[in-house]
Amino acid sequence: MAHKRKKVLFITGPLNGGGAERVLVDVLRHWDHRRADVDLLQVVGGGILDTQVPKWVGRLRAWPKYCRGFSLAYNLSRSLHLHGPLRHRLRRACGGSLDGYDAVVSFLEGLPLLCHALVAPRDAVNVSWVHSDIYTAPYELAQFGSEERERRAYAAMDVVVGVSDGVVKAFRRRFPSLESLKLRTIYNPVDAEAICKQAAAAPLDLEGGHRDGVFDIVAVGRLTDQKRFDRLVRLARALPGRISRPFHITIIGDGELRDDLQRQIDAVGVGENVTLAGYAANPYGRMADADLLVSCSYWESFSLVVAEAMVLGVPVLATRTAGPSELIGEGANPRGLLCGHTDEDILAGVLAVMDDYDAARRRADEAHRYALTTFAPRAILSRIYNLLEI
Repeated sequence: MAHKRKKVLFITGPLNGGGAERVLVDVLRHWDHRRADVDLLQVVGGGILDTQVPKWVGRLRAWPKYCRGFSLAYNLSRSLHLHGPLRHRLRRACGGSLDGYDAVVSFLEGLPLLCHALVAPRDAVNVSWVHSDIYTAPYELAQFGSEERERRAYAAMDVVVGVSDGVVKAFRRRFPSLESLKLRTIYNPVDAEAICKQAAAAPLDLEGGHRDGVFDIVAVGRLTDQKRFDRLVRLARALPGRISRPFHITIIGDGELRDDLQRQIDAVGVGENVTLAGYAANPYGRMADADLLVSCSYWESFSLVVAEAMVLGVPVLATRTAGPSELIGEGANPRGLLCGHTDEDILAGVLAVMDDYDAARRRADEAHRYALTTFAPRAILSRIYNLLEI
C-alpha cells in the first residue's frame, strides 16, 4: 500500500524584499520536495520576490493584493473579534479546509500568525516562526489589537521557532505565561555557493562604487527606523577629523526614509562621502568588494546581511543587538567587531578596524569558515524536516 504524501502549508503575506521573505524563498528553493508537497498561502499576494518562488510550489492567495475587501475582513477580526469573514476567505483559498495538511507554518509574526491561529487544523503540526525581537521592538502587536490576543495565537501553536537564541529569550520575556510552549532555535539558511556566484557575476557599478585608495564602507537594508542609517550620516561627518585616508559610505536599499536620509546628507554636507545607492536585487558583488560592512541597527534578531557578509569574508562591525552579538561572538576569538549604539561607539569601532585592518581580515576569514557550516542550507533544512515530522 502506497504511503500518502505529506503536505506542508506555509502562510505569509506579500513577498516584499525583507529578510524574512528572502529566507522563506531560500527555504523553498532548497526544499526536498520528495519529502513533502508544499503550498504557499499568501494572505495578500504580490511583492518583489513573488516571481522567485519555485514553480513546483502550490500558490494560494486569500487576496491577490491589498484591497477594501481585505481591510474590511481584517478590521472586523482585529477590532470587533468577528472572525468569520477572514476565516472563510482563508479556508476558501485552501479549497475549503486545511485538514489535509500534515504541518502548517506561519513564517512571520503578526498577520500570518493571526491568520494561522484562526484556521489551525487540529491534526497538523502547527509552527510559527519569529524573526524579530518581540520584547525590545514588538512591532507586530498593532496587528493583533491586544497583547492577550497575540498570546492566544501563540498558545494555539505546537512549536514556536526563533531565528536566534536571542529571539527565543526575548519571546520568553514577552510571554512568561507560555512557559509550557515548545521553543526552538533554527538559524536562517544562507546559500554560500549561490551568494558567491552572484558576487562574481554582479556589476560593481552601483552608484557609490569602490574607488582605489578609498576606504570603502557598505551598509545594506531597508531604509527604516530600525536600521538607523542616520548614524552613518553622522559617522561621515565625524570621520574626516579623525583620519587622513579618504573614505566612502554606500547604503544599499530603499524604503520610506530615503528622502529624509538624503535631506540629512545634504544638511550636514557629506554628499561626497555618502551615497544612497537604492535597492539592488544582487548587492553581493558590491558587498564583497567592500573594506567593511557596518550594521548599525537599533535591533536585529538575526541579521541576514551580517551572515551574508560573513559568507563573503567581508569584515563586519555591528551594533550590539541580539542577532549580530550571537553570530559574531564576544569571546576570545570574535568573528567581527561589536560596538555600542552611540555615535561615539560606532566611530570608535570603525577607527579600530582601520587601525588594525590585518586583524579585521583575520576575523573575517574565521567568520567565513564559521558561516559555511553554521548556515548551510542542507543542515538547516534537515532541522526543519525533523521539526515538521516529515
